[in-house]
Amino acid sequence: MSFNVPSGTTYVLVLHSVNQGQAGTYNLSLSPVPVSCSGTPRTFTITVNPTPTVNAVSNEVVCNGANTTAVSFSGAVTGTVYNWTNSNTSIGLAASGTGNIASFAAVNTGTSPVTATITVTPSYTNGGVTCTGTPTSYTITVNPTPTVNTVANQAVCNGSNTTAVTFSGAVTGTVYSWTNNTPSIGLAASGTGDIASFTAVNTGTTPVVATITVTPSANGCSGTPHTFTITVNPTPTVNAVSNQVICNGSNTTAVAFSGAVTGTVYSWTNNTTSIGLAASGTGNIASFAAVNTGTTPVTATITVTPSYTNGGVTCTGTPTTFTITVNPTPTVNVVANQVLCNGSSTTAVTFTGAVAGTVYTWTNTTTSIGLAASGTGNIASFVGVNAGTAPVVATITVTPSFTSGGVTCTGTPRTFTITVNPTPTVNAVSNQVVCNRSTTTAVAFSGAVTGTVYNWTNNTPSIGLAASGTGDIAAFTAVNTTQTPVVATITVTPSYTNGGVTCLGTPRTFTITVNPTPIVSATDLFNQRICISDGPVALNATPVGGTWSGIGVSGFNFIPSATAVGNFILTYTYTNQYGCTTTDTTTAKVSACDERNISLASGGAVLFPNPNGGQFNIRVNSTRFQYLQMRIYNQLGQLISTKQWSGLVYGQILPVNMNHLPAAVYTVRIIYDGGNLYEDRGYKMIIQH
Repeated sequence: MSFNVPSGTTYVLVLHSVNQGQAGTYNLSLSPVPVSCSGTPRTFTITVNPTPTVNAVSNEVVCNGANTTAVSFSGAVTGTVYNWTNSNTSIGLAASGTGNIASFAAVNTGTSPVTATITVTPSYTNGGVTCTGTPTSYTITVNPTPTVNTVANQAVCNGSNTTAVTFSGAVTGTVYSWTNNTPSIGLAASGTGDIASFTAVNTGTTPVVATITVTPSANGCSGTPHTFTITVNPTPTVNAVSNQVICNGSNTTAVAFSGAVTGTVYSWTNNTTSIGLAASGTGNIASFAAVNTGTTPVTATITVTPSYTNGGVTCTGTPTTFTITVNPTPTVNVVANQVLCNGSSTTAVTFTGAVAGTVYTWTNTTTSIGLAASGTGNIASFVGVNAGTAPVVATITVTPSFTSGGVTCTGTPRTFTITVNPTPTVNAVSNQVVCNRSTTTAVAFSGAVTGTVYNWTNNTPSIGLAASGTGDIAAFTAVNTTQTPVVATITVTPSYTNGGVTCLGTPRTFTITVNPTPIVSATDLFNQRICISDGPVALNATPVGGTWSGIGVSGFNFIPSATAVGNFILTYTYTNQYGCTTTDTTTAKVSACDERNISLASGGAVLFPNPNGGQFNIRVNSTRFQYLQMRIYNQLGQLISTKQWSGLVYGQILPVNMNHLPAAVYTVRIIYDGGNLYEDRGYKMIIQH
């Protein structure tokens, strides 16, 4: 309350307890009371209702859908009633009401702020009087809910640029704030406004999905956040693949591609399909039989490109290459077989083949020929050895190999033979010594080597053998027309043929000596009278020194009495100093000669010489006596010696040795006592000393 009090005026203010304790500010109008005197006070009441007021209500700005702040009206006058009106019921508040305004969900479905003016009029009723205070107004502005239009998800490859993101929405002036839950993709953790293109990052092996949450705000209101994703696919890789070097016809090692990124697809190209692999393909490369029909290594370069598809985006990694080198199959050209003789040099063997750089490794089944059991490279000439008696065949197996890239490829082995024929021999042949007109001993050549052929030459065909020949030498009649030995030297050369090669052995010689036969002449006896009673008939022939043979022959005598009357062929055989024998014959004609059958008295026995020195002979001159007896008597008639002979023949000389007797005259009696015939004859014999 305010009072305008003139100076010098006394005022009386009476306050009733009715307003006591009420909060608020009161304005009282008082009338001045001039005081001149004091009268009896009179009381009366003047009830002055206060003017109700309403405290100012702050304007409110809320967002669509947000709850307003409940409004509790207040004023200085207790009991004030607050009536309000709302100028814009679209915000979700009734057009009017009394009392406080409870919180309500503000509504603005538009795109611009909506402002409702609420006018509050305070009224106070007391004593039947309603007093209205000055209305007050405040506003509730409901801002629209800002929005953000849908943003398409992105999928990009590591290292690729994203598509710039321009945010938009219905509410003009909307500010777009965003957050990124995966800054590792190359985008900040948060920001405001559009998102420019950036280089996406994913250094891992799996897709990285970054969720970007965009919150639109305008006029202090935030709209519903919207999320979208940026998927950054990893860069697929392919692990290094080892190069392969293999041989033609061999199976490659299967190639299983791998990389850090699961799900990677491996596409490959091959620049050399001739190795047996397609020009391109996807996925692992199975083992296959490698092909190289040429003579040099063939290298195929396989380029493998890893790709990874996710979110409709295919990412390609860095290609890697590896090679498959297919070595050619080495070959060895045909090697001619060799046949040679023991002790001869082989032909050097130079191995060749289609593939340059081929190494030739060989083995030998028979080292006894003079070649090692194995070796590498060409085979130099060597002296073949065969100390045996049959061909020795060594089989040499040559294996070609070619090494490239650390891999050795082996071709088909080839074999050839080196046959070493044995040295043929001829066994020693005994020399022969034969006589002219004799038959030689057949010569059968032999040696250690079966199948040997023996060729021979003869330096003296005059012996009755050809100058040359092949094979054994049959017995032949040797010839020597001279009187000195003829020596023919036969040289035998053994040869052995096998595999078209003839091997000669060491020649061997032997001799055939043809000794001459002597020229023999026997004395003719046919014209000489020979009696059966004759004593030995001397046999003569030239040259001397031979032997006689035939009936009646005794040494160099013919004994007629040992034969019979008739003709007898006597043979003289002479062997010269060379052991060659020639014979000649003569015929002895033996006659009976009966006139020789005489008695002792007729001279059938003759003593001679007489006188003698004690040695004398008795010659039988008759064919009559086969038995004779001799008796010797001294001068006194005494018998001092006897002797008897049997088997006597005509002309036989009977020697008597009596040189022990003293010189004297003795009587020698010759007696024949044939049983039916008895004869006796005496001789006076003088012994002189």
